[in-house]
Amino acid sequence: MKTITLLLIITMVFLLSCEKKTTEPDIQKVATPVVSPASGSYTDEFQVTITCETQGVTIRYTTNGNDPTDSSSLYTGHFAIQGSTTIKARAFKPGWNNSDIAVSQYTTIVKTPSIIPSGGSYTSAQFVTMDCATTDVAIKYTIDGSEPNTYSTTYSNPVTITSTTTLRAKAFRNGWTPSQTVASRITIGISPSQTVPVDGGQVYDGTAYVTLSQFRIGTYEITQSEYGSVMGSNPSHFVGYPNRPVENVTWFNAIEFCNRRSILEGLTPAYSYGTYGADPDNWPSGWGDVYGDIHVVCNFMANGYRLPTKFEWMFAAKGGNLSQNYTYSGSNDFYQVAWFWWNSDNRTHEVGTLSANELGIYDMSGNVSEWCWDLHGAYRYLYGGSYEDSYDNCTVESWISKAPYTRYFDRGFRVCRSGVR
Repeated sequence: MKTITLLLIITMVFLLSCEKKTTEPDIQKVATPVVSPASGSYTDEFQVTITCETQGVTIRYTTNGNDPTDSSSLYTGHFAIQGSTTIKARAFKPGWNNSDIAVSQYTTIVKTPSIIPSGGSYTSAQFVTMDCATTDVAIKYTIDGSEPNTYSTTYSNPVTITSTTTLRAKAFRNGWTPSQTVASRITIGISPSQTVPVDGGQVYDGTAYVTLSQFRIGTYEITQSEYGSVMGSNPSHFVGYPNRPVENVTWFNAIEFCNRRSILEGLTPAYSYGTYGADPDNWPSGWGDVYGDIHVVCNFMANGYRLPTKFEWMFAAKGGNLSQNYTYSGSNDFYQVAWFWWNSDNRTHEVGTLSANELGIYDMSGNVSEWCWDLHGAYRYLYGGSYEDSYDNCTVESWISKAPYTRYFDRGFRVCRSGVR
């Protein structure tokens, strides 16, 4: 009897179980979302999309590494990824089991910056520029051979390279993997300043003729590139144009340039300062102050570089012994030889782009006014006029005088050497 009763109970339980399975089906599970693009490394900002095969779902996602819940960010459409990020997504549907979690890991890498020039050998200073195709980056660079990091110098303006240097650069952006390092090795070799010979002769000073011995004078005004290669800096207002004349320089800057260039080329410097000698590294602090020029002495017998005297400048500007007595240096037509306020667009221009005078010298009319050695009272002469001047201030005899410590955007210089052929 007991056996029959037990069999009946088992049969009833089995029948009830079968009935439940037929009336109450299994709860379905939402399909796992798909996150696009796939996990990987990217060098550009991109858009993430999340889809799910199951219709009528709500997709929730996180970007902080946590598993999504029904209160996480709601996916409503594609969104941008702008840094290294882990996306986790899960889909929800009422009455269904939640999906598994989809995971996509992204690494965004800053593009390698560019350096211009990328390397090479040069005979004058180079103004190095850097750029990066990734936006909102900080480009860090070194010139001491070390690897750039976030504490290295930040690039903001062209870098003047005046001696053989290996420049390394790397770009950084918050939340992104830093770029690869790019290197540029620039070799600088100082070459002699280009000058032309001027045979001795006579020049009229307004009251009498002054006799000059032979000398050499610069074919061109000293350029930004030349100045930077010697001085290690570029004070120009129109900075970044290596072949334009250096400007915004004082008379003292020009004196120092002459001596430093002479020393670099193994020549005897023309200038000395008081009892401190000819090496500017030994000159006292503040040597170029208001009255400093009275302590500068010129040795006209030295073979090094110096500023021309006002008579040397005028004689060369007029064409020396080959002079055709032009009003401007090389022509009576100022448009042929002078950058002045009518044609300059209120800026300097590359040296040597207009016609030369009888001796093959350029820009002695216009472009920049040029410092000369001589005193005019307490001031120093500037000859030739500039891009800011009218044509009548660009003649071969036009001059102004300014305090030697002053600077302006239209003042430059050219060099001279005594007696050498």
